[in-house]
Parts: sequence; C-alpha cells; structure tokens
Amino acid sequence: MVIFSTIPEGLISVDCSVDISYGADIAKAKEVLMAVLQSDKNVLKDPMPFTAPTLRGNQKAFCFRLFSHN
Repeated sequence: MVIFSTIPEGLISVDCSVDISYGADIAKAKEVLMAVLQSDKNVLKDPMPFTAPTLRGNQKAFCFRLFSHN
C-alpha cells in the first residue's frame, strides 16, 4: 500500500510498506531500505526518511515515510 499526501509546507509525504521474508534479518533490511531512500535525489534529507518494522498478520514488513518536493 502506498499513500501520497500533500502537506502545508509544499511537500509530499509518501507512506509505504514493504513485505520482508519471514527469516530475513530485520537490521539488514532496515539498513538496505535506508540506503536506497538516502541515495535517491528526490527524497529529502530533512525531514529525514523514517522506517519501522511491523507485522501484518504473520508477515514481517517495514513501514516507511519519506518526503519530497511537491
């Protein structure tokens, strides 16, 4: 699921979740996800992208939020 929102400061907030294999290393998954987000020139450094592990039923997932210019 991906949710796009425009916030008053003229920024776009993007909320998304990504499934992770049940046996996957959560720390490594977060490291890779943050590296991808931080290397994208369209993703703002401030406010910084946010990631959090979560569960959807029995499935591991990461929710993340990033910001970009409108």
